[in-house]
Amino acid sequence: MGGGPTVSTLRGTLPGACGYHRTDAVNGVRILIRAGAVAVLILVMLLSLSSEALAYPGSDTGGAGSQLKDCVDCHSEDSAALLGADGDPEELAKRRKGPHGGYTTGTDKCQTCHTMHGAGEGATNLLPGTSIKDTCESCHDGTGGPGVYGVIKARTGVEPRSAHRIDETSTIPGGDSSGGALAGSFSGENGTLSCGDCHSPHDSDTVEPFSGDRLRSSVESDTGFAVKTNRLLRQVPTGAEATTTVYGTGWCASCHRGRLNQHESTSGVIADHAVMPDDDYYYDRLPVVTGPESSETTIGSLGGSNRGYVMPDDPNAASRQKSPLQLGRGPICQQCHEDARKVGPESRGTTPTLAADQEFKVTQPAGGSPADNPRFQVFPHESDVESFLVRAPTPTDPYQPCLACHALKHDVPAAYEECVLCHDGDAIDIHEASEPGCDACHAAEIPTFDCGACHPDRLEPHGAIPELHTVGTPCATSGCHDVSVAVIHEVPGCSACHSAGVTPSLVCSNCHSGNMHPLADHSSTVTCDSCHSTADLVSIHGDDC
Repeated sequence: MGGGPTVSTLRGTLPGACGYHRTDAVNGVRILIRAGAVAVLILVMLLSLSSEALAYPGSDTGGAGSQLKDCVDCHSEDSAALLGADGDPEELAKRRKGPHGGYTTGTDKCQTCHTMHGAGEGATNLLPGTSIKDTCESCHDGTGGPGVYGVIKARTGVEPRSAHRIDETSTIPGGDSSGGALAGSFSGENGTLSCGDCHSPHDSDTVEPFSGDRLRSSVESDTGFAVKTNRLLRQVPTGAEATTTVYGTGWCASCHRGRLNQHESTSGVIADHAVMPDDDYYYDRLPVVTGPESSETTIGSLGGSNRGYVMPDDPNAASRQKSPLQLGRGPICQQCHEDARKVGPESRGTTPTLAADQEFKVTQPAGGSPADNPRFQVFPHESDVESFLVRAPTPTDPYQPCLACHALKHDVPAAYEECVLCHDGDAIDIHEASEPGCDACHAAEIPTFDCGACHPDRLEPHGAIPELHTVGTPCATSGCHDVSVAVIHEVPGCSACHSAGVTPSLVCSNCHSGNMHPLADHSSTVTCDSCHSTADLVSIHGDDC
């Protein structure tokens, strides 16, 4: 019959045409079963790795269980297409999106995120994670690779000071028009904030591309600084009332709309500090200084540079005011709220320029180098500074965030120079010494250098100078001394009362005690010799009597 053993041959004990024995057949089946089981186990293990964070070439941040993947596995067909500097930057940006856009007919990008047989338990849309956050962090997890969330804790061991907490909260700080918190409704678990509320995973209806700070990989290339991308930011984030086509103040205000009202001139919070609408300046178009120590400005981008985080005064202006490009315009949200970095003067009284050692410097991805400026490039996901501030306030200097834009040198106007007779320092020092501090001017409707706007009686609440320095004690009523303390103390001058260790007082005896200058009331019946020595009449009446 040929062609191999028959059933009867396999069942028998005699060798068949091909030398089979029954025991051989049984063992063969067992081997096949075991091999199949091992193959299934390996397949299951491989599928289970789909939720692990990915590590990247040139990075030593891949944690245990991370998959080492080449960039091209997700982001391009070949390394030349990804890393090559030639070609259309927009096309390069599309290729770099990996599975997030740039789709073509017959694309195989979908399987990067969606898998028929590898979806996580309880997952939707055939995604590997059980939630949107889990799916996103299968690649963008800062604990295993150059991701976003978890970067700060992984590098410093300290929890972030501020964060947009995914799958944890639905509260929007400043979401209410009054500036208070607002309960939102998002697409995450139980209505909490999710990645997809801000980002469009398929790059649908996203903002215009803009420059950014983040170094994606330590692979030798242009690293993304020169290539603008839209960061997959939605034009209409969840809950937004308007469409925003560029990344700037308007995009932040999609959720934090009440913060805009807090910056209005009548708010009493950060008065007359309006942020700029998108039709004027935005993240990729605003004034930047032309270089270190320069007060000259030009139009540039906030991304990939630190030159847009300072606002110098115009050196050619007669009075302290901003450069022509900035004059009359406030900042955008991101000039105060972004990744923390070292920019601007460290103390008051100096025009806000960028020092030579404060230029933008990012050499390692994911905060790998503490010397980088900024070290982390994960805004607006998390920050090591409260409120995502670019500059952190300190207990001894709460105005550090202001110094990048404001010299904070408020000289006392010449018309009110008498203030410094009693008060040390400039106008800031004078108002810092008592409540309400800076709010004395900045909670007013219009901050001004005209002291008379708040002190109409010049030195109110002290009173005017003649009233302040007038005495009615017998020193004056006796006719011996002028009623003006300033005249009485013409020598040694104001320092008689206003000097270190001396407490100013209008009670003469506080300084002139004992027998030096007893009270003189010449209308009384007290005889002259009770106060004056009769042995020296000249000293009493003078030498013209």
